[in-house]
Amino acid sequence: MATITISRKLKKAIKDYTAIYYALLVLTIIIEVIAFLDHQTIFKVGPRTMFFSCLSDVGLFMIISVLLPPKWRWCNLLLLFLYTTLIVTNAIYTQYFNDYLPLSLIKAYNNIGADLSGFILPVLRWWMLSLILPFVCCTIYYVIYHRQIETRHYSRKIKFTSVLVSLILFILGQGYLVSLKIKDSDYATIFSENMIDEYMSAEGNVQKETAKWGILAYYINSMMPWYHHVKFTEDTWGEIGEFVTRPKGELPPGYDAQFKKNREKRLILIVVESFTSQTFNKDITGIRLTPYIDSLSVAKGTVFVPNLAIQTRGGVSSDAQLMFNTGLYPLSRGAATFESRMPDLPSLATYVKQIGNGQGRAIEVIGEDPEVWNHHKTSMAWGYDTLYHSLANGNPEKSRYGVADHYIFKKVKEILETDKQVRMLTICTLSMHGSYTEVDLGRFEPEQAGESLDMCAFYEMTKRFDEEIKSFISFLKEKGMYDDSIIVIVGDHNPHIMCDSAKTTVPLMILNTGVTYITGDVVGQIDVYPTVLDAMGMLDNAGVWPGFGHSLFRARKGIAGYTKPGGWYVKDLPADSAEVAAIRKGHELSEVILSGIGYEFKDEYEQRFGKSGGTLNRLKKKRIIEDR
Repeated sequence: MATITISRKLKKAIKDYTAIYYALLVLTIIIEVIAFLDHQTIFKVGPRTMFFSCLSDVGLFMIISVLLPPKWRWCNLLLLFLYTTLIVTNAIYTQYFNDYLPLSLIKAYNNIGADLSGFILPVLRWWMLSLILPFVCCTIYYVIYHRQIETRHYSRKIKFTSVLVSLILFILGQGYLVSLKIKDSDYATIFSENMIDEYMSAEGNVQKETAKWGILAYYINSMMPWYHHVKFTEDTWGEIGEFVTRPKGELPPGYDAQFKKNREKRLILIVVESFTSQTFNKDITGIRLTPYIDSLSVAKGTVFVPNLAIQTRGGVSSDAQLMFNTGLYPLSRGAATFESRMPDLPSLATYVKQIGNGQGRAIEVIGEDPEVWNHHKTSMAWGYDTLYHSLANGNPEKSRYGVADHYIFKKVKEILETDKQVRMLTICTLSMHGSYTEVDLGRFEPEQAGESLDMCAFYEMTKRFDEEIKSFISFLKEKGMYDDSIIVIVGDHNPHIMCDSAKTTVPLMILNTGVTYITGDVVGQIDVYPTVLDAMGMLDNAGVWPGFGHSLFRARKGIAGYTKPGGWYVKDLPADSAEVAAIRKGHELSEVILSGIGYEFKDEYEQRFGKSGGTLNRLKKKRIIEDR
């Protein structure tokens, strides 16, 4: 009799096509989460991570799904399609950028062009089918049995129970804070008054970088404005004051006197797209990639730092420019160019153009449209008076990227010849960005080099950049501008065609400082700003914002800097040391400063720390944006 009863229930369950449909939805999410996390390159995934993520995503998905009316159950497939698309997109994105796809990139639709396919195809893997096939199977099942699925009605009791169970699964999946506090045996603070703030905060939540506790929850969390969870108080000014007044270390003998001579010099900052240290002293098919730059790196009077750790997030090169210009860390969530309110910030341009009579001008030159990465806003926030843009657009050559740097440097030469008030000139190159076509190959053939088309084209663009730099330096010398210029050449990030690019470094080179300085230490991109200020003889000036990095010319205590989220380069120091704590504090303060809540940071900072209550205030000038 018992066997007959079980048999009847089994037959009844098999004929409950709606229940099987929901079971397939759950199974699809579980398979996709496990397949994605198991192939994750950002961190080593353990069983607890997969378990919590599956609970969270299944719970959140099913809360919505079970409430749909029978005729609307096809919407489950739409939700599942969006979820699958998100998973697949992240699977591709993480192969390049070693980070989760930030939703802020949706605001960067201007950055997406026809070259996108060139980035996707090289990283497609067979395992990614495991992210797509479960959704396909679920869809096929619905198409076959949609009539039966849409006619099955469940009672309110079953719906309520299903929602309650799903909610419990989601809450269990969001067990991050509780699990950590229990692990630390701090039971009294499990439900402390700060628990919600800590859970929702931009800096305190593990979700912000790893999405450990559910991918859906991570993206819901990321949609909440991060600046709602940071507070700028009078205590914050006290913490900033501690950074401003902290000892900066001693310069080597003779450096201070030499750097003071540089105060009247022009600053030329060249931010090189996708510039990797791996191209130094490199031969491809018997051709040296960067012979001129190689010679500069060992020349007398050169500052050369080949091991600059990448601190940008998600391939966001504008974050590197943020660090180079302002000495602030990127946001822990998304890109500062889209998530920050971008207040006016103390910057290299702010200080350099005020030297002498204070009538100097700061100019920025870029190849792309000004809307890309909100460049028209960041340029203003960083103190530039004029932005020349779109120099890679509308040219007759077939390859937009391949000719970009040529037209950029052509414009730069024109500016220097015609504008005698330029005190700071920032050049953002573009040609090494990629992706590429056969038109870009030039001197390097894939068959001969044993490399992909993208890599060979990247080598060609790198060699062309070397030739442009040689031509530009020769121009400066011919026009008598070289000796009165400090020239900084620095990489923003590695080429995206290198899947493990975050593990390599980018170079920093400073010409004509009057000193020869070479170090193989791993340092951070955040250190570029104070190092340049030091070379210009301004780091010790009263009221000058020193940034959160450390000048490379001064004595260090083993801190190399902060790299990608969750990764720290620490040499001969424990992770809980005071020095590392100071770096973490710099990140926290950068979050608050970039929030721009209720004030302009630069003006307030100069009132508090400037000479005579704010004599460093920038002259107000009409903003100019120039096209080609």
